[in-house]
Amino acid sequence: MKKSVSLRRSIHLINLKAEKALKEAVHEAILDHHRTGDPVVIWRDGKVQWVPASQLLKKKLKRS
Repeated sequence: MKKSVSLRRSIHLINLKAEKALKEAVHEAILDHHRTGDPVVIWRDGKVQWVPASQLLKKKLKRS
């Protein structure tokens, strides 16, 4: 029983680390697009959209 709880905790921690790494990578990619002036391609409302990186950075600042 204890081993099962420990395993679930380990998996949970790995998932948290993976999610954090993914969010950091996306943020770095958006910053890179902002530096180069390239838009970011996203999927929104069932459609592909080209969005200025600055718009996505503003949204992140509002959420923080």
